[in-house]
Amino acid sequence: MNESEEESGYVAPERQLYIRRKAAVRWFDLRQLLATAAKTIAATIVGPMSGRRELMAALDPLDGTNKNYVDLSQCGPELWLDYLADTGDGWNATTSVAWLLGRDALLLDREGQPTPQAIPPTQAELDLKASAEQILLPRGEVLIAGGDEVYPTASAKDYQRRLIRPFECARFSQDPPRQILAIPGNHDWYDGLTAFIRLFCQKFDARRWIGAWRTRQWRSYFAVKLPHGWWLWGIDVALGDDIDPPQLDYFRAMSKHLQADERVILCIPEPHWEMGRDGSENSEAMIHEMEDKLTIFQRLATHNKATGIKLILTGDLHYYAHYRSIARPASGKVADYNHYLVCGGGGAFGLGTICAPDGPVNVGADKAELMRGGLFPSRTDSARIRNGIWRFPLRNPGFTALLVAVQLIALWLVGALRPPEGGEVSWVTYAMSQAAKTQKLSLSNLSDFLWQVLRVLPYPALLAGTLAIFAGFI
Repeated sequence: MNESEEESGYVAPERQLYIRRKAAVRWFDLRQLLATAAKTIAATIVGPMSGRRELMAALDPLDGTNKNYVDLSQCGPELWLDYLADTGDGWNATTSVAWLLGRDALLLDREGQPTPQAIPPTQAELDLKASAEQILLPRGEVLIAGGDEVYPTASAKDYQRRLIRPFECARFSQDPPRQILAIPGNHDWYDGLTAFIRLFCQKFDARRWIGAWRTRQWRSYFAVKLPHGWWLWGIDVALGDDIDPPQLDYFRAMSKHLQADERVILCIPEPHWEMGRDGSENSEAMIHEMEDKLTIFQRLATHNKATGIKLILTGDLHYYAHYRSIARPASGKVADYNHYLVCGGGGAFGLGTICAPDGPVNVGADKAELMRGGLFPSRTDSARIRNGIWRFPLRNPGFTALLVAVQLIALWLVGALRPPEGGEVSWVTYAMSQAAKTQKLSLSNLSDFLWQVLRVLPYPALLAGTLAIFAGFI
């Protein structure tokens, strides 16, 4: 009760926030797998044809004013940014990360050791002071969300339960509000970007609150002018490394604001230099496609003799990895090296760093190597945590039972289809094993396969099981 309420006798009613804590996504739950697969297939087919970004651009064209980018260049001698990617999975992890983001300051150990954080009894923050062995990190004026803000697929309900509610519990409000800018990842695109646009891309009079943060942008991509000659560009590559023409026009317009020697930070949803290293045709196509896009943005970032892209921030892989260009810049300054950061530790399920490359990795025409101490978790910790795979059958009994059933049926079919005169296994069994290896079915052996199918026609169950497993392998 405040003084005006005491004088008038009015007492404001208490408000209660009803929250249903969502457990972490059970990625191997059979119903979850089927639902996610259906939405993923639909988004992959329909998404590229929806033209959601083009529609936004048509309804709100560029008008040549400074409202087209966020200007933070006059915020003072220094500006702190928070970066978050891959959150909105389970309640506990998301709320823990949001709680750290919501503090006015954090204390860190200079040696990198875990540091307990003081918990304020209310929304009022504690006046923290760093000792000689500690580092004080002030809060970011802006929170950059680097993709996959919700799991498993985007919807208004899931954004509310898996993103907004945890952030509200971590830091309910703040006046003036902090700002949040977001780019969508593949999980945000699984509903055609509908829920993402409604949450993050509202006009000035309809901006949304996410706890103490308030949305700021009007498209699924953005540009921010920072102090000391830095810019931050966040791009939207949809589900297939697609840069729509209005987005290219937008960043062409932004490049004209660049001045000599200014630098650009680029936020992208996926680290293509770490993904697609299996040598497959799809992986190589994805790498070349993304490198072509980065080449375009690198050219834009050198307009008016600007320095170009000096830092790339990305998530999607749920760990931290810091790479730096191998070639020494002429100035020798740290700021003149090119840095590439994978920072997907926003609260989604963790990935180990055992397979993270040491380098050199190719990022366009640049070669980069892993920085010393630039991995989290370490490979040793990743190997230790990986031993938890032995608990998989207990955590996922339905999926485990399905695997056992399929294997038993497959073994039975292999034995049942053996030729009665003995010898080698039938062609059906051989074809299934080859399909599992190559995932290809040639026309030359299709007639042999059909003949083997005709041989088992008197056994409907055997025929159905054979076709089902064969289709699964393909």
